[in-house]
Amino acid sequence: MHQLLLNSLFIASVGMIWKNLQKDFPTLGKTIHSLPWVLMKVLHCSFCFIYWFTLIFLLFQSGQIRFGFPILFSWFILGLSSYLIYTISRILYFAMELLYEKYAKAQPDH
Repeated sequence: MHQLLLNSLFIASVGMIWKNLQKDFPTLGKTIHSLPWVLMKVLHCSFCFIYWFTLIFLLFQSGQIRFGFPILFSWFILGLSSYLIYTISRILYFAMELLYEKYAKAQPDH
């Protein structure tokens, strides 16, 4: 169980870093939008990126590429838990930004 949590946190963190890189570097976003539609969708959409990164992570985790039902089941479970952690983190980050703005406006000294 702890391995699932650690892997989910890792994958969610990679997804968050990837999304922030796209926001911080507009040329990266333009480059992604110039790719073929399938690649553009995978690299731009957070949900898609996390799920495909999860599949790559699982395929190479054991050191050899194996594909079958256990990998598919693990892919869906790990991908869903990673995306859930990613979404909760983004919501909490947005809420903290709103609270900070409200607090900063209420305190003229800051």
